[in-house]
Amino acid sequence: MRKANLRLVRAAISLLERHSATHLLFSLKGACSYDFTQSMMLPHLESIPVDVLSQIAFFTVASAPFSGLGAVLQLLLCSRNLHDALSLKSCPQLYARVFRSRFDLFAHHRRSKLASPTTTNLALELQRRCAVLRSIRHRHIVDHNILPDLWTIYLMLLESDGMNESQLHSAGIAQYIRMLLKRCLGQQGVLRDDTARALAISVACLVWSHSEAIAHFSSM
Repeated sequence: MRKANLRLVRAAISLLERHSATHLLFSLKGACSYDFTQSMMLPHLESIPVDVLSQIAFFTVASAPFSGLGAVLQLLLCSRNLHDALSLKSCPQLYARVFRSRFDLFAHHRRSKLASPTTTNLALELQRRCAVLRSIRHRHIVDHNILPDLWTIYLMLLESDGMNESQLHSAGIAQYIRMLLKRCLGQQGVLRDDTARALAISVACLVWSHSEAIAHFSSM
């Protein structure tokens, strides 16, 4: 069984080297829908062991570290059984692995001096950070999400050894926080809470250069 699993993983890696993540999903789905009677029969996608499916799902997003989890979502949408097998609740180890590949973890341990987070906690944190990055990327501001989002952004910056900042800057954090502060100082009611205002200014100071900060605040 382990040899068969290894062959499947190697086949997935080979496909990834030649195609995009989306093409991989359709290639696997198409390949697994036919019977090969001459040598060996490829299993249906749903019959592939969960640990192998988890590997395949991870490789679909590993090649695009600054994108969301859309490729995994496409795999989950193939069928209910795949969704049940690879959902965050059923397979938290997949999402914890993605977290470790995209975000700084050692810095969090070093600064907080807490016990290592569980796999489930890392999976939930990945879900939270992806939602925040999506809001930043689309410049989407919702009043009731602002304070928790700002806390997530601020802690990511404090716990960054490089990867967290790369994720935030790739999403456009400098432009997002500029828009947020303009709406705040324009008295449109986005940042009514003093804590949210303080966090927004702190984040701005961490992501802007000195000259950018002076230029922005002097223009208001």
